Amino acid sequence: MNFFNEEQIKSLVSIKELTDELEVFYRNKTEVIIPERLHLDDGDNTVLIMPAFDPDYYAIKLVGVAPHNKVICKPSIHGTVILHNRHTLEPLAMFDGPAITSLRTGAIGGLAMRYLARESAESIGIVGTGIQGWSHLEAALGERNIKKVYLYNRSNHALERFKKRLESQFPDQEVSAVNVEELTHASDIIVTTTTSDIPVLPDIPPKLLLGKLIVAVGSFKPTMQEIPNPILRAAHPIYVDTLTALKESGDMKKAQELQGNGLQIQTLDNLVNFKTTNSTSPFILFKSVGMSLFDLLTVKCIYERSSKQ
Repeated sequence: MNFFNEEQIKSLVSIKELTDELEVFYRNKTEVIIPERLHLDDGDNTVLIMPAFDPDYYAIKLVGVAPHNKVICKPSIHGTVILHNRHTLEPLAMFDGPAITSLRTGAIGGLAMRYLARESAESIGIVGTGIQGWSHLEAALGERNIKKVYLYNRSNHALERFKKRLESQFPDQEVSAVNVEELTHASDIIVTTTTSDIPVLPDIPPKLLLGKLIVAVGSFKPTMQEIPNPILRAAHPIYVDTLTALKESGDMKKAQELQGNGLQIQTLDNLVNFKTTNSTSPFILFKSVGMSLFDLLTVKCIYERSSKQ
């Protein structure tokens, strides 16, 4: 059984190519089975076990999230994905979990940007300069003519490392490290990729967010919240990658509490097939929590491409 590391994964599929694959999947309506994922809390750490089945394959993803690893300069996410033949049940390949998570989450964000960001969008603000911040930067560069990048992170070390990498790989971009208030004001697309328990965006009137797309990625537990209450209260509808977000994300829990029966939800599926961009808010909010289906589609794409080489 082959193991695909991060370098091999990136050599076989780009975020934009995977975004295209996700779009095709939603349009073709392939039959899939997505069991409820097992979500285990171990203090501040979290373990996720995520299976998914399509007609030919099944995949199991095991992920551990240790948010305090940043204190000891270690990655906060570890894990693996194993792809199996659904008919014989034999394992076919193993994949680096964080690389798959980064790739597919960036592609999900990219699909949201494809349908929800203004065509004229030319700036992106990234709150949280880790692996998910980078994948969403790549997604934005693939979907819109981005010229300016604004960065915010509580750790100056992580921010400077991200900024240097960005300036090296994308020298045409105008890059600025700013406070979160300036980032929110200046960015056409705002991406939050933190594990914060308190909102990371400023508590400002929603009318000041006119025309902006907010892609919220980090809140994957009910105790986490990245988006301030006024924004959650004003978002009509809230776009989500999966309805699982309603029970897993603290942002969505708070939105339900604030909006009650008035809460409107639209999924990526609806967005791709019906182009339901009927927002009545001055801004658009997309909330991503991910699901095992996206991991299966990603490793299947990589495995089949590698088999053709």
